[in-house]
Amino acid sequence: MLVKVGVSNRHIHLNQEDYNLLFSSSKFDKRNDLTQKGEFASLKTVTIKGPKGSIDNVRVVGPLRTYTQVEVLKGDTYILGVNPPVRTSDDLFDASVITIKTELNEINRKCCIIANRHIHISKEERKKYKFCYIRGHHRFHHSYFLYKVIFILNRFKLLFNQKE
Repeated sequence: MLVKVGVSNRHIHLNQEDYNLLFSSSKFDKRNDLTQKGEFASLKTVTIKGPKGSIDNVRVVGPLRTYTQVEVLKGDTYILGVNPPVRTSDDLFDASVITIKTELNEINRKCCIIANRHIHISKEERKKYKFCYIRGHHRFHHSYFLYKVIFILNRFKLLFNQKE
């Protein structure tokens, strides 16, 4: 069985209000589609700042959501000087405060998380491989396959010396 695996880098999801504050009324242009149906990388980027440092060119992912969320990698937390929790998307409980900056404006939001390891899969693939529905339209579980994918992701993490 061949399965396409993509690794998500740091990125940001914005709500309409924060998009307007950061980019005014400028158009929200698509750069390219993502593997998740309906989602795309936009041409927009922001700088995220924490107490110790900042990271430029963080991609804004669309479409706009009902909440603003910054997803970072564990290694990014050392640069930024933040200690965000590992959470599923849209679970911002105990999220770290982060500054989001563009040329136009700068805002502070309690919205920074490390995304919990997960896999996006279509309904068709879920049926084909007999994965069970867990949460949302794109998360799944199949004991052996999921074990192997998590094993590979853990090995990938070790290759880059990320500490937890």
